[in-house]
Amino acid sequence: PRVTSEFLRALGEIHMGLGDWDRARDLLTRSMDLIRAQPEPDNDAITFTANRLGTLEQQVGNLTKAEEHLRLADAARLLAGVSAGATQVGSPRSGGAGRP
Repeated sequence: PRVTSEFLRALGEIHMGLGDWDRARDLLTRSMDLIRAQPEPDNDAITFTANRLGTLEQQVGNLTKAEEHLRLADAARLLAGVSAGATQVGSPRSGGAGRP
């Protein structure tokens, strides 16, 4: 499912670049569905895909949907930081000085 979701996301981005908004939305949504169906969803992938969906909706004037996707991207970004060990004292991601 991970490779398939990445492939769908890449195709969605190609269609965004072509201005084929409906097809891009379908591909990105399918990618997001696969990511979120995993037992432990990849928050980095959710962040990136939700951001792309938010950008797409903004481009076509669906500002309410854009905001929903962008809020999801922000929440997933925060979760990705926590799950990656950002709470460890001294880790570079937490901004800590480290230990000697």
